Amino acid sequence: MDSAECYPLETLPIGLALVINNIHFMDRDLQRNIGSDADYQNLIGLLKELNFAIYGDIDLTKTVEPDMENASETSYTRRSKSKFQDLTESEMRNVIQKFACDEKHREYSCSFVCIMTHGNSEPNEYATRLYGTDHTPYSEDVSVKWIIDQFSGRRCPGLSKKPKIFFIQACRGSDNNIVDQTTTPISFDGEHPSPMTRDRKYGGNKSDTFIVFSTAPGCVSALSPSSGSLFIEKTCDVIREMRDSEDLQYMMTVVNDRLQRFSQTIDAHQVVEIKTMLKRKLRFPRNITGMLLKGKEKSEKFLEEERF
Repeated sequence: MDSAECYPLETLPIGLALVINNIHFMDRDLQRNIGSDADYQNLIGLLKELNFAIYGDIDLTKTVEPDMENASETSYTRRSKSKFQDLTESEMRNVIQKFACDEKHREYSCSFVCIMTHGNSEPNEYATRLYGTDHTPYSEDVSVKWIIDQFSGRRCPGLSKKPKIFFIQACRGSDNNIVDQTTTPISFDGEHPSPMTRDRKYGGNKSDTFIVFSTAPGCVSALSPSSGSLFIEKTCDVIREMRDSEDLQYMMTVVNDRLQRFSQTIDAHQVVEIKTMLKRKLRFPRNITGMLLKGKEKSEKFLEEERF
């Protein structure tokens, strides 16, 4: 493939990645701890393999010395939560705005945002709302449109003309095709509100933006207690398998196909929605080190061409 067809991802790291993972909610009916830890670790591992720097990165595990009153000869390891786990609506907005405005974006080639939480689509709108941990029926919530708007050229100049990737793992309504939930260990990232009556065209699209929703408007998004969400699991599998030969849009098409085939085996039907405003193909080179010397020159030439 001609490199001119692709966005130049020739910095190391290639970009900053923000992952928000809401598990524990004030409303007990909204708990989504089934498989969400597996999702987080799988996704973080993939992002590091792709040479992203994790925004606010902290170790997932810590070696802790034993309590001297109950001393043993060995230390033990405990898991620590991610920095951006269990955020309220206000905290989600603050973190997203801070990430979008980070000056470090100027140094890198792209960005990645993934939000894993509960959600729903607004009635008569094509605007998905994402829940903070303090969600109530009266909450304003965080719309995906608002999130994308934070990465406009005016608000986020460091990412101008660079690919911005968004993964949304959340329900967008109550429609599902589950036949027997007693024999199928699947739950959903939503509160099963009343069905939508109509969708309107999603607004606020931004250039060089790639958005993937784990499910279609008005539909639920399935979770497995052992392996996490079907969407995150299939996405990580496909990208690891195909990154050397395919671009992101093609890989997500394969994810969609595999997800639909698998979901039908559990008497469900989940369809990924892909919205792309990319102007070039987006591929993830495995060996960036050997490209660094010429990468800066090619990236500057690319950005210069994009001005005209």
